Amino acid sequence: TLGVPISREIRPGLVMNTRARRRLGCCVYRDGAFTMEVSARILEDPQLFKATLLHELLHTCYGCQNHGKRWKAYAQKVGEALGVEITRTVQLEGGEVPQPVPLPLRWGTEAGGLKPVQNVKGTVACCSSPSLF
Repeated sequence: TLGVPISREIRPGLVMNTRARRRLGCCVYRDGAFTMEVSARILEDPQLFKATLLHELLHTCYGCQNHGKRWKAYAQKVGEALGVEITRTVQLEGGEVPQPVPLPLRWGTEAGGLKPVQNVKGTVACCSSPSLF
């Protein structure tokens, strides 16, 4: 175990956002639980998808709703253990996330596989900047 306190209050499933242009991921806290959201535009890049999901999972740790010292320390620890570079920002060629897959999708046990869903509203830690995170 890495000793990184990922919240136990994470809803099963993953929301795919097809509308995001500059944000790769988002961690939404609502009604006592976190929902993970990522841009559908990054599905064809497994390394970027993995790094983005890990980045957002770290926002569920106590005191990590921003990219402060605690979040950065956990990102370094998890990144080193898993061989993934988890950063606050990412520079992508062309300045925008690639074109999305055709449908918004929710993935996970509560959805029973891949199914169309609505976008999630209300956020605590949506990561966006001119550099895309």
